[in-house]
Amino acid sequence: MKLYSRPLSPFAARCRIQLYAKGLPFELVPVPMPNPEAFRRLNPIGKVPALEIGGEVIPESQVICEYLEARFPEPPLLPLEPEARARAQLLSRIVDLYLLPLVDPLADQLDPATRDDNRLRQQLADIDRCLDQLETLLSPGPLAVGVDLTLADCALAPAFFLLTRALSVLEQSPFDSRPKLKAWWAAVEKLPPVERVHQEMERGLQNFRPRRGSPRQVSPPPGEEALPGQFLTKYLCQKLVPRMLAASERGTFGGERIFAVIMFVDIHGYSTLAERLDPERVMEILNRNLGCIVEAIFAHDGAVLQLLGDGALVAFGVHETRPDDPQRAARAALEVHARLRTLQAGVPDAEQVSVAIGLDCGEVVCGNVGHEQRLEFGLVGDTMNVAARVQSLARSGETLLTSNLADLLGAGFQVEPIEETMVKGRSQPVRVRRLISADAPAPEASWEI
Repeated sequence: MKLYSRPLSPFAARCRIQLYAKGLPFELVPVPMPNPEAFRRLNPIGKVPALEIGGEVIPESQVICEYLEARFPEPPLLPLEPEARARAQLLSRIVDLYLLPLVDPLADQLDPATRDDNRLRQQLADIDRCLDQLETLLSPGPLAVGVDLTLADCALAPAFFLLTRALSVLEQSPFDSRPKLKAWWAAVEKLPPVERVHQEMERGLQNFRPRRGSPRQVSPPPGEEALPGQFLTKYLCQKLVPRMLAASERGTFGGERIFAVIMFVDIHGYSTLAERLDPERVMEILNRNLGCIVEAIFAHDGAVLQLLGDGALVAFGVHETRPDDPQRAARAALEVHARLRTLQAGVPDAEQVSVAIGLDCGEVVCGNVGHEQRLEFGLVGDTMNVAARVQSLARSGETLLTSNLADLLGAGFQVEPIEETMVKGRSQPVRVRRLISADAPAPEASWEI
């Protein structure tokens, strides 16, 4: 049994609480953002979470919870009494339909510099009304519906994790003048399944912390619905938002032809880690190393287009075309290796990884790809394919690039030739170079995602 999940998704979190409470063995599969193609093929609905069991894939958190309750009835997480069962289901629905839709936009008001005070007052008033409803509907306790953990607690606990963190930034509490909610929170936090999931969410929250003082929202959007307006910037590459909005306004397929440098980064050693360690630990290690990679790319103003699970797709020249994009890309690749070497020096041997990097440059088309009812903003072109194939040739700790790119770097970079190589999908051999070092200074760092 596999649960495809993200640590901060309150919908995935409720499923994890249920699985832990029932003591069911399962594999936790992290889904990077945006959803990779393999996940979209597996789950056409495209939402996290999704449960894979017995060859079937079940999406939607409420459906997953109901399935697990029917398939694994012990210990029960729905009361046997019809009235108590209805109350548990009602509380879960209030979370989905009323509470989380209010928590989500609250994240946009956490930065005092961009806060809309009138809008914030209205949002807080709406949240207060919802909390008062919950205060009325909760049982005398200690939990949401009596003394035992139910699906109501599984839904409420992740939502309140996000709500309490957001309100704390505003120096407010959801428990003021609400004794039943306060007592429930004190009790539910101590339950081992809830405590475990809250720890997972806390670790996930670190990925939304500010960089160099730049504010970053706390809460991800509920579910994986279409992301309107500025909320796109939390899940997609901010550098591409202007191009994406322009493509959206055109509303057509196809796109714009540009010159870009494409980089594929692959983490070596990930499969071994996944085989030997618990998935929670693998996720921690993966995030630690991906964070190091992303920061090295940002330092040279590259655009991280996708996190590919155990790697990354990066582009220079897509959000802004500059004459030194080839040099920026080469320096970024060298810095990825350097930062990772420093990072590995402080971790146990069993958790060490390295990366292999491949680069190419050339014309690509960026624009709408897909179907009129399911679009993505993507890059298409032979340069993408060649960069990926070159990366597959690179060994651990190595950066390979095509001769096309090497010829643009100039005298400040040391490269060494490799014999012409046939790569999959191409009829002609590709001339490949190994990037050794750079003498030129790095550009000013840019921390915009």
